[in-house]
Amino acid sequence: MRDGLPKVGARLVLDAGNTRVKWAFVNDGVFVASGAVPTQDPDALAARWGDLPLQGTRTLACSVAGPAVRERIGALVAAHTATEVVWFASTERCAGVYNRYDRPTQLGADRWAAMVGARARTDDPVVVVNAGTAITVDALASTGEFLGGLILPGVGVMLDALAQRTAGLQSAPGRVSEFPRNTADAMTSGAFDAAAGAVARMVGRLAAREGTTPRVLLSGGSAPTLVPGMPEGALRVEHLVLEGLLVADVSEVFR
Repeated sequence: MRDGLPKVGARLVLDAGNTRVKWAFVNDGVFVASGAVPTQDPDALAARWGDLPLQGTRTLACSVAGPAVRERIGALVAAHTATEVVWFASTERCAGVYNRYDRPTQLGADRWAAMVGARARTDDPVVVVNAGTAITVDALASTGEFLGGLILPGVGVMLDALAQRTAGLQSAPGRVSEFPRNTADAMTSGAFDAAAGAVARMVGRLAAREGTTPRVLLSGGSAPTLVPGMPEGALRVEHLVLEGLLVADVSEVFR
């Protein structure tokens, strides 16, 4: 698999999700610094950026967090870089990826960026898994076509929903087990298997279409939890969305 990133000088990249704002300072394709802050407290970015040479740095970002967070991030970036954020949005095509969503612009920008990042890593068919508050499982063909994908609750959301909507079940910590023998383990194992099963089904569908077993790329804040349930050979990529933003920056999208 390829893993080189565009060597285009300093960039600040951000991904504002439902729970966290992920960011990285990248110079000539190398991640110099990175981190995450709660989405409800974007001002915490200021402390993380204090010692970085950000003045004049080009900033690329995507967001699913709503206009208030987006506005605040824009103000923070302007204060630290003296530049405006370039906001990434879903389009019909970008960097060799073709968007087959019914309405391409309605695809989440983070999902689109992740697929651009995945395509930059390999021309093989890929199932792109982004595990956060929600889990997305997207199919990317060897032709570069985004065929479609799944959205399901993250493991934590599944457990919270069970605790809130059923009598006698509490979202207590449990462990994943093949044959759970207590309620906490049964809930945790059920949520874990639901996520792993969604990935397995998408892998099977894409394999049948492509005639070869697709690669699986796993990213997102909850990715470590899901690693044991992923197919053999699955690769965890910590900054796949941010990588996609960097790749998109040298494509026709921002030109």
